[in-house]
Amino acid sequence: MQVTTILENGLQRKVAAQDIMAALLVPEHGASLHTMIVPGGSKIVANVGLSPGGGLSKHARRVAIDAHDVVQFYVHAEGCADQVPDFHASTLRWAFGRSAQIAIWCEPGDGHYDALGEWLVTAANAGATFQTIINTTPLHGGAWRVAVDRWKGRNSDVRMFGPEGL
Repeated sequence: MQVTTILENGLQRKVAAQDIMAALLVPEHGASLHTMIVPGGSKIVANVGLSPGGGLSKHARRVAIDAHDVVQFYVHAEGCADQVPDFHASTLRWAFGRSAQIAIWCEPGDGHYDALGEWLVTAANAGATFQTIINTTPLHGGAWRVAVDRWKGRNSDVRMFGPEGL
């Protein structure tokens, strides 16, 4: 497996399979875009991570869509102080507007992990090409739901996992 990372400055970094975990670390701030290619595999996957701060450039967003079969978008808002306005608004609008499934994970534990995985894997096997998971706290789950409802696509399926949903 090979992973290609497109950095904010437009440069690319290729990483071998043994280094994949380091390549997929959550960004400290801003956005990251990683390409996962399995030799002989059936899919090319874009793994996008978003933490408070900057977002993806328009070029990186185009690459995520045009050069990949599937986009998995992760919002890392699990810090107690991480709120919707701390995140790059145009990157959030881009992701929410294109997502077939949007999961708002506001569970402090892993009680709904199986339900989340089953929902996303079933949708991916049925042909979903863009999915979003928002990792947040129970305190901020409602605010994320408001943002998602404002920017989601017409056919997006949104589910809350945690005290506020399921």
